[in-house]
Amino acid sequence: MSERGNGRDITVNDSFLRHENARPPKSSFIAVDLSTSTFEDVNLRGAMFLDVALSGATFRKVDFADASIAEANLEGMRINGVLVSDLFRAYSQLNPR
Repeated sequence: MSERGNGRDITVNDSFLRHENARPPKSSFIAVDLSTSTFEDVNLRGAMFLDVALSGATFRKVDFADASIAEANLEGMRINGVLVSDLFRAYSQLNPR
């Protein structure tokens, strides 16, 4: 099934749901499994992620300006190939409390 109209293209079949050029207002995704999904050229400015599993996710060409991460498990997380735990350790050594 495919729908067109209002600047959006939605394709649904047995194995995937595809939105192109869509602008759904204030959408909520609750208890939705989006694992193995691809997000390309997507605007998530001002979005909130609460109790979200991102383990194994890859972010490339992402704008994290003014983003905030709190109460997160950062074990094994890397930024530009560097373990975040190593970055925090180095920061702590340079800026003891």
